[in-house]
Amino acid sequence: MKKLYLGSSIALASLLLFGGCSEKTAVQPATINISQKCEAPLINYRFHSILQGDFNTLDIKSDFVKTHLLKGLKESNCFFQPDSSIYGDYELRVVYGTSNNYQKQSYFIKTTTQDDNVIEVQISFSNFRETRIYTGKAKASLSSKSYFGVKDSEAMLSQAEINQTTIDAINAAIKTAIEDFKK
Repeated sequence: MKKLYLGSSIALASLLLFGGCSEKTAVQPATINISQKCEAPLINYRFHSILQGDFNTLDIKSDFVKTHLLKGLKESNCFFQPDSSIYGDYELRVVYGTSNNYQKQSYFIKTTTQDDNVIEVQISFSNFRETRIYTGKAKASLSSKSYFGVKDSEAMLSQAEINQTTIDAINAAIKTAIEDFKK
């Protein structure tokens, strides 16, 4: 019996030492919804432009950002886009981008990595009187652990996770704008 136990222990230790093991997890943020609705629009606006920032490591498309931004503005019923512009209407400009923060910690037998991808959307409403700028951010994270220097294939964010995180950043900016225009 002792030989069986000793043999099993040696086999398990050999597997861990030479085979290594790894685990990885994706941390998905809580979905940000636009909970504030307006009985009537607070402002009229017309879409002016959308620009990609200096960094877009997740390859987010301008059309995706524009579509979901205009959808969120419309669904809130706080912003109205008339067919023709009227003097005093706001112009809507959008800038978006991503940033990445990669951290790695190594110990004797374990290495831990944390990869944070932050998506930022900045919307500005401007007219002849004022310019108001609102920023929304959302983060998707990947973390992995490897033991004895052996790790599995690289963990990557799925397109669905990137899309949801982008929508969350858009909605965060819209929520901030609604709160400000209601004052």
